[in-house]
Amino acid sequence: MAYMAALRTALDEDGMTVDPAPAERAGRVRMQALLEERMRIFGQAGHTGDYALEPFRPVQA
Repeated sequence: MAYMAALRTALDEDGMTVDPAPAERAGRVRMQALLEERMRIFGQAGHTGDYALEPFRPVQA
């Protein structure tokens, strides 16, 4: 919803645009901001050092 809202806003500001890339960029930026906010709210951000990395086992043929 955040992506589409930003996309619609960008297209409403300049309805004569032919290239959709700037409007899509606005949507991606808004979606990234929303995800960063939600990760902080739900406690997912900043926990990379909490767990030891375990490499994948090699695939046996």
